[in-house]
Amino acid sequence: MFDLQAWLDHAVDSLIAGDEEAFVDMLSLPFSVITGSGTMIALAEEDLREAFRSYVSSIHEQGVTDLVRVAKQTTMIEPVLAVGVYETHILRRGHRIIEPYSSSVNLRREGEVWRATSMMNAVSHNDWMTRIPGNTPDVDAGLKDGTGG
Repeated sequence: MFDLQAWLDHAVDSLIAGDEEAFVDMLSLPFSVITGSGTMIALAEEDLREAFRSYVSSIHEQGVTDLVRVAKQTTMIEPVLAVGVYETHILRRGHRIIEPYSSSVNLRREGEVWRATSMMNAVSHNDWMTRIPGNTPDVDAGLKDGTGG
């Protein structure tokens, strides 16, 4: 059985530690992120790496001290496919930077490794960044919009 909380914890640990290799190994190409503002698609490993670097840079710039993802539900579609629903909390010294938000992740077991194929987030990277006073990032680095641009 797939352990969503362990997978989420590993993802957070890699983000906080800046462990690009561990994070990229958790994702499968093509990888898509769907939000209310659009669909972004990573077609190459370098796209994943660029998005990782952008996200890690952002959380460090904002002084994020805790990134908590709490598993809410896992549905096994078949033995090698799972869908997980979780809630994200982004904090600075024990205080929320933004309100918690919900996400889902689709995963596929490749050999013995579970990798995400897509995520759906109530809040995009740019969205949570713009909710912090003084921030106005332009684009989600590394991911291409669903139209190929």
